[in-house]
Amino acid sequence: MNLDEEILAHWAKYVCVLTSGFVENSMRMILQDYVKRHANSPVVNFVDKRIEGLTNLNDDKIAQLLGSFNPNWREKYLQTRTSEQKDAIDSVVANRHLIAHGRSVGITLSRMKNFYNEIVRAVKIIDEVCVNYEQ
Repeated sequence: MNLDEEILAHWAKYVCVLTSGFVENSMRMILQDYVKRHANSPVVNFVDKRIEGLTNLNDDKIAQLLGSFNPNWREKYLQTRTSEQKDAIDSVVANRHLIAHGRSVGITLSRMKNFYNEIVRAVKIIDEVCVNYEQ
């Protein structure tokens, strides 16, 4: 691997970690927004504390978290998101975990761009599910 390839590989790892954080922050923001619109202060405070430490949000954890708010949200999410979006979320979380523990990953910037685009679409689905299925 020449220097340019090595630098690009490090950038891909950095983008992977940021993308994983994007999923976690997006989930927190969507759920906090929902709770602030529908609950009183004690409930908002409780939910804020419960979701502030969300990490490693793979597809299963996202579905479980949505289902803990409303079982219909979980079902709608699982029906709407694509297998490409699920694979992107799971791959980013798995690679982030390997990167954090100093392990080698074969991720590229091109692959991360595809993962990021799929994850942005998945986050939009999550936002729509929480906004449109309030019952």
